[in-house]
Amino acid sequence: MEEGHVIMIIVVHVDDMFAVEQNERGDNFGRDLNEMVPVKNLGELRWYSACFYERDELRGLLLKISQQRFAEELAAEYGVELGYSVPLPVSVKLSDFDVNGASADVPFRELVGSLMMWLATQTRPDIANALRAVARYCASPKMVRWKAALGILGYVRRTSWMGITFERGVLTGMSMKVFVDADNASKAADRRSVSGGLVMCVCGDVTWFSRTQKCVTLSTTEAEYVAIADVLKEVLFLRQTGGRCLGG
Repeated sequence: MEEGHVIMIIVVHVDDMFAVEQNERGDNFGRDLNEMVPVKNLGELRWYSACFYERDELRGLLLKISQQRFAEELAAEYGVELGYSVPLPVSVKLSDFDVNGASADVPFRELVGSLMMWLATQTRPDIANALRAVARYCASPKMVRWKAALGILGYVRRTSWMGITFERGVLTGMSMKVFVDADNASKAADRRSVSGGLVMCVCGDVTWFSRTQKCVTLSTTEAEYVAIADVLKEVLFLRQTGGRCLGG
């Protein structure tokens, strides 16, 4: 920091890192670091943590983050072709009471983990809710649930080009748009509701979730209050973090 303002943000994941800065500070940082430990400067950020970063300055300084290669490789690994035009069609019925369905000796957890950890949490908020519904059954992978998971992967393969786009200059500071809702009881055996939330900044999604609430609510209104509390935690964190980065 200089005079109370952040001049560089450094992101580190295991042995990979990138720096966000202005002017030549990033190059200077790389040279100084290389004097202490061997590092390789790969230039402008393109790939990081299975995500592809693409800037389009001609269209108003757009930044798109996507995982097309990972999505296509994952689909090829499981032999999945182009799937549905929605993540989880209404015709697919998942039930906690489906105890008589055919069991499936399949890599259910591996597929759900790949979709959840590397797609739904990074660049594909559109599959978060469908994946949450399927992930409930990792301990009991019936055939209908396995087909539902493959259906989500098929949708991801069909829409592998999709990602998150940020546009510089459309908003000032840390102005955010927040969306939140709740599904009361959620047709689950334990009658726990589901919270869903999305926070956008500079036209892009910065955080989102679809999660089962930890308590049992007695009404739709109560479930929505819990969902609001969930998303406000994310908003407060983003405001505090953004305030530090912007010197606010």
